[in-house]
Formats: sequence, structure tokens, C-alpha cells
Amino acid sequence: MIARKYSQFWLLSIAILLVSSSAFGLLSQVVAMSTDKGIDQATAVTILSTLSLSSIGARLLVGYFLDRLYAPAVGIVIFALLGWALFS
Repeated sequence: MIARKYSQFWLLSIAILLVSSSAFGLLSQVVAMSTDKGIDQATAVTILSTLSLSSIGARLLVGYFLDRLYAPAVGIVIFALLGWALFS
């Protein structure tokens, strides 16, 4: 593969690995974190299922927007929404 010779390929691969690892690491702990807060296990599993399904839907929607709109603008909106959700 020619792509393996370029540093951009490796930087992008490492970035995707780190983001995916953190997302899956968080999702794997949702039930434990929820039950620690006093939520019963059935509700915690429902929360995990909802988060997983919404993640799939968000990836499809973002992919659609990235194909049809200016990608840096889509990225700015996504990161702004994530920042707002984190600090609100």
C-alpha cells in the first residue's frame, strides 16, 4: 500500500484509534456509572442501547453532511455542539 508511506495516513489512523477507543471505553462503562448514581440496571441498559443507536444514527447523518456540505464547516458545528454539551 502506498498510503502507509505517508505520515498523514498514520496521523489519521492514530487519531481515529484514540477517538474510537475513548468512545467505546465510555460506552462500556455507562451501565456501571448509571447504577452507581442510583439508576436501576434495566434503565441503565436502556440508556446504553439508546446511546449506541444514536451513535449509529449520528455517524450516518454526519457522513451525509460531510458528503454534501463543506467538511470543515461541518466539523466546526460538530465540535461546537460537543463543547456546548460538555459545559452545559
